Amino acid sequence: MPEDGPHNNVFRVFRKTFPRENRKNVFNGYSSWAESWYYESRPFPYGLQTVTAISTKNGPFHLEADCRESVQALRGQLIDLYASMGLDPNQPQEVARKLNLNKNLTWKISKIINAADGLSAIPHIPGASGMEILLTSWENGGAPSHHLEGVREAMLRFDETVVRHAGDRAHLDLMLDSMGLGAAGYPLLTSRELAYQGNSGLWGVQARTRVTTAFVVPGATEDTVDLALVGGFVGFRRLRPTAGWPLFRFLSYYADGTLQGPNISEITSARREGDPSRLMRRFCSPGMPEITTKHNGRATEYLLPAGPVGNQGAFDCFFGEIARGAPRYRDEKETHGEFTSSVTLPTDTLIFDMVVHRSLEFDLPEVKVYSRPMGGPYDPATRSEESLLPLAEKCVHLAGNPPAVATPLVPRYTDMVQCVINEMGQAPTDFRGIRLLLRWPPMTSTVVLRWPLAERPKASTGG
Repeated sequence: MPEDGPHNNVFRVFRKTFPRENRKNVFNGYSSWAESWYYESRPFPYGLQTVTAISTKNGPFHLEADCRESVQALRGQLIDLYASMGLDPNQPQEVARKLNLNKNLTWKISKIINAADGLSAIPHIPGASGMEILLTSWENGGAPSHHLEGVREAMLRFDETVVRHAGDRAHLDLMLDSMGLGAAGYPLLTSRELAYQGNSGLWGVQARTRVTTAFVVPGATEDTVDLALVGGFVGFRRLRPTAGWPLFRFLSYYADGTLQGPNISEITSARREGDPSRLMRRFCSPGMPEITTKHNGRATEYLLPAGPVGNQGAFDCFFGEIARGAPRYRDEKETHGEFTSSVTLPTDTLIFDMVVHRSLEFDLPEVKVYSRPMGGPYDPATRSEESLLPLAEKCVHLAGNPPAVATPLVPRYTDMVQCVINEMGQAPTDFRGIRLLLRWPPMTSTVVLRWPLAERPKASTGG
């Protein structure tokens, strides 16, 4: 059985036979230490749809629809009330001065009235005490009683919706955020931040930046490409002295156990004599602790032992390899390429770059983030539409020639990219860059950059 998982360094050509009804679907590719390249067979039933919000229309109570309707009813009543009193919802400070109210309350009402979407207004709806203060002030200011009663009834309807679906406002906010319907601007952003903080304390480790950098260049033959992958952590630190951590793992085999794979080489210019294989010592912190190794069956695991807590024990660590001779074009079995990055520890920011030779046909990849609720090794054959997380972040092109990869998130990053390009025998100006930036990437998950492979050029015919 192929293996991949938390901090794995895995290299393989992966051949997987699916259940009988999908017996012809074969998944070929290779994976490296939790970053990986895959080819997808057609037809392929897993993960073909990018999800940005989860439908809620299947149950007897429709959360999304009920929330929108109840908030819209409240919004309508507030609009009518403001109109009856001659108040301008775009001037919350003036309304606060006129009615002797706290400007935070009038600002919230302004946000509700002007909200383009009912769900985005929910965080601004005052609680019971705040709404009572507003109602009293409006009544003293001469608001018609039927408008006041309309607001009270609408607020009661909203509260009933909250209780029926979530129990309380805090859990409603959490549910909407989990569904990609929250008001933070990016789906799951609030939940991801809370999870980062909680997991850091629970596991006793965290990293400031998770780095995955993938390179694609023409191969030795016209129908192949060479690939390089660099992965690592910036600002990895322990939060308690007993917290060790598995950093990565290497192995290479087919699903039946046969050792196979493309031609792999190390990035030798970044190594130091005596270091574990693939470690890019040149770009690691000078005071990085010694990494211990453990052989586990076919795998070699690289482990960080317990040590100093906090910034005194923090370090940067990078590792990488080059794989030559991967297929360049699509055929009846392989239609897509992928690079993946596994998020297996609490991380503030994931930076996932692709540095692609300009001579290669290449589309901006789509982003898919698959949860791994059962934990354990990453197996692409087990991922499904149900495990997709509703994240909205997308890849962007990096400007410049060569691409401007420099970022404060990764010290000496430009030098590291240049090192790999040199190792592959290429010139920096021959590349374009693509970047995904993901704040508080979910643990444990696999982030996938996926693109269609180019069609093989048709052979020219002589005239």
